[in-house]
Amino acid sequence: MAKDIRALTGVRGVAASIIVLYHFGEVHLFDGGRLAYYPLPNGYLPVDLFFMLSGYVIGLTYGESLTLGNLKAYGVFLLKRVARLYPAYLAIAVLYIAKIVAGLSGSDTLAMFSLYDAVGNLLMLTGWGLYVRPLMGVSWAASAEMGSYLLAPLLLLLTVRRSLWICGLTALAALVGIYAVSVSGHGASGPLDVVSGDSFYPLLRAVAGFTLGLAIFRYADTLDQLSAMAQDVASAFSTFYA
Repeated sequence: MAKDIRALTGVRGVAASIIVLYHFGEVHLFDGGRLAYYPLPNGYLPVDLFFMLSGYVIGLTYGESLTLGNLKAYGVFLLKRVARLYPAYLAIAVLYIAKIVAGLSGSDTLAMFSLYDAVGNLLMLTGWGLYVRPLMGVSWAASAEMGSYLLAPLLLLLTVRRSLWICGLTALAALVGIYAVSVSGHGASGPLDVVSGDSFYPLLRAVAGFTLGLAIFRYADTLDQLSAMAQDVASAFSTFYA
C-alpha cells in the first residue's frame, strides 16, 4: 500500500492555503481594532475537511490493526500521533511566548496564565472544554484532533469493523453532533466555527468530522461502484448542501 494518497495530499494543500488566507484576512491592530483587507467568508470550513481527511486516512492505515484489545498497537499509534503533532505544536508555543515577552501581543502577558493553564497548554488540552486559557488561539484544532485519536479504536469499531447499518447509524450520530455544534450559538465567524475551550463543542466538532471520515472510508468501495456521473452528482449535492 502506498504511504500516501497523492490526490488527498493536493486537497490538504489547497485546504491549508484557504485556512492561512482566512486567518490572515484581518490584521489585529495594537489599539484593539481590526483592519480587514481580504476577508475570506467561511474560510474556517477546511478545518472540518481536515478532520474528515484524518479519519479517512486512519481508517485506511489502521482499519484492521487498531482494536480495543490491542493495547500495544494502540500505544504505538498514539506515540506516532504525538510525534507528528507535538514538535510543531511546541515550537509554535515557544514563538508565542517570545511574542508575548517582546510585547507584541497587545495587552497579553504571561501573568494571565495560571499554573492550570500552563499544564493544560503543555498537554494539549485547550480544545477539550476544560476552561484552559490557550496560549495559541488555533491550538484547539490540534488538541481536539488528539482527542479523536484517543477515541480511534472505538470509532473504528463502530464504523470500519461493523455492518454497514451500524456504520450508517454512527455516521448519522456524527451528523447530529455537527448539527449540535452549529446551533450551539458559540460560533465565532460562522455557525460551525466553534473554537473556544470553554465548552466541549470543539472536541465534538473534531470527533464528529473524524467519524464521518471513517464512515466515508467504509463506504468507499460502494461509492466507487457508482458511475462517474453518479459520483459527480453526489459530490455536487454534498457541496451544495454543505
